[in-house]
Amino acid sequence: MNQTRLLVPWCLGMFWATRVIAQADTVPFTFTEYNNILLQAVLNERDTVQLMFHSSTTGVALTTDGVKRCPTIKTDGEGTAHSWGGDASSPFSTGNTMRIGQSTWDSLLVIVDEQSGQGSDGKFGFDLFADRVLEIDHDRHLFIVHSALPRHVDDMIMWPCREDDGRLYTEATITLGDSSYTDRFMLHTGYGGTCILGTAFMQHVPTGTTLDTLGVKELSDALGNTLKNVAARVPLLAFGGTRFPGLRIQVMDRRSHFNDNVLGNDLFRRFNAVIDPRNGRMYLRTNGSMGTVFNQQF
Repeated sequence: MNQTRLLVPWCLGMFWATRVIAQADTVPFTFTEYNNILLQAVLNERDTVQLMFHSSTTGVALTTDGVKRCPTIKTDGEGTAHSWGGDASSPFSTGNTMRIGQSTWDSLLVIVDEQSGQGSDGKFGFDLFADRVLEIDHDRHLFIVHSALPRHVDDMIMWPCREDDGRLYTEATITLGDSSYTDRFMLHTGYGGTCILGTAFMQHVPTGTTLDTLGVKELSDALGNTLKNVAARVPLLAFGGTRFPGLRIQVMDRRSHFNDNVLGNDLFRRFNAVIDPRNGRMYLRTNGSMGTVFNQQF
């Protein structure tokens, strides 16, 4: 599922007033059949929820069903949320607390979305840990918070990873027809497929470039908007020092206002990663998922 962006009055623009982020913490996560990373969180010291880690959103969001399971969440305002398929009004709740592992936040704003990753009650963004280094160990299903780079990055591949407006971006190279293109991709752990080529990218592909199309795939965003993307197979996608030949991808619905390319979690899960956006880099090592079959649901 994709990110939403909520516009609220300036006085509510901060997602938290105080926070205590653990210097080092190791939190187990559940990895779902839809390629989502779910961590347990406790809201307002009472409501236990499963939140999806979303590398390109900000703050905390619950689904409408998730709110129903959280008696302590009381909506007290409304803003405008932006998503892939369009804008919509979105309720929010102020003054909440949250705990994930040993880290805590209070005066937290929680927005309400229609949808999140399957099996989750909502999602949280990497910005909650923006002053830390995050490690995602898929081999052991661990979400690890570091105060500084761990020593084992010396044995990993360094790759560009930059934060821009609350989203994480990296680079990948994709082959279409007889040409290869290196471009910026939004790193999107909330999308369970491999890759989506954005509307801006496709505008620069030369006329006459032939795609090996596989049909149409419907994609539902966080606000419930349905997009009809073109499924296609590309000769090659290269990322993180690894080549993925004959990869099934999607091309974004032209009706969408969403321009960015997306690198999804069916690719990213094949690496253990240490993410350090403050210094514009992440570190990657292929893991035990590298040889597994790609998810055909996307």
